[in-house]
Amino acid sequence: MKSIEKIIEEVIKKEARQEALTIMQNASKEELDEFYKYYNNNSYNIVCLVIDKIKFELVKKGELRQNKDDHFGHFDFE
Repeated sequence: MKSIEKIIEEVIKKEARQEALTIMQNASKEELDEFYKYYNNNSYNIVCLVIDKIKFELVKKGELRQNKDDHFGHFDFE
């Protein structure tokens, strides 16, 4: 299985990679499973949405902050 770092390098634009890594390092096992599921199905745009969703949840729990210049988590799923 490819590492999260390699997947992010492959599917995420360069300027958003560090943020994506930070998000994924804080993801739950279930969230990681979802991330890998869509990556393995070559659904790379859905991989980005999964990262968005994880970021949103982490911000909601107070584990990460949402900044205006961030690449992920700018929309509300509720």
